[in-house]
Amino acid sequence: MANNISINLNCYTISFREKNKKDEFVSLEKVFGPKSFKEIIEAFIKKLDASKYYLNDAEDRIFYLEEHISLTENIFSGIVRKGYSGRETYIDELSNNKVKTLTTITKDKFNTTPFYLLISLPKENKNKMVFFAQSYKQFGFKELFEESFKKFIKDSFSNELICEIGTLSVASLFEKYIKDGTVKKLRFKKHVLPKNFENILGEGDIKDEKLYEVELSIKAKEKGFIGIKKDI
Repeated sequence: MANNISINLNCYTISFREKNKKDEFVSLEKVFGPKSFKEIIEAFIKKLDASKYYLNDAEDRIFYLEEHISLTENIFSGIVRKGYSGRETYIDELSNNKVKTLTTITKDKFNTTPFYLLISLPKENKNKMVFFAQSYKQFGFKELFEESFKKFIKDSFSNELICEIGTLSVASLFEKYIKDGTVKKLRFKKHVLPKNFENILGEGDIKDEKLYEVELSIKAKEKGFIGIKKDI
């Protein structure tokens, strides 16, 4: 049974830049001043402890810290819970060939799942923090963490800086596994395609488009699909 469970640790970077300066990132010292990494995380924890939570604007997604595992001078780890609510549903149980309703899930209740979280400040890099987010197959908590952390930065430090959380990938590691390992196909998921995407495959020495497969996923909110259905 355990072989069918897919558990991943996705790695991201947390960095900051000034508005209207897309490629110029500022140091963490400029963002947080004299506060240490430990003090910053302690302040963030106060907003996400066992008695508090982050609720998105639609009030259908919840995120909170369930367990504080460790906090050192440059590493924080813990267990968070991500939950969602929807229409009223029922929890049923099959017993003696009959269906028995155990409880009702209303819009005020959330289905939650635990995830492992780690935030680190690499000693050799003063401009970025590293964020590890656990996921089960396609289910994770990155988007809610990002919303809550950006709100924490805005409320506690600066409204003039933009917090960016980007995917951290090591190209040489991917190349090694494709050449020497058993990996035959890599799947990259990105929320936004670059404007010059159609020209990317023509750059460099490799121009064979048959070597690539592009996947675009679109998730529309309620009634939002109507406006783009014709073009798709």
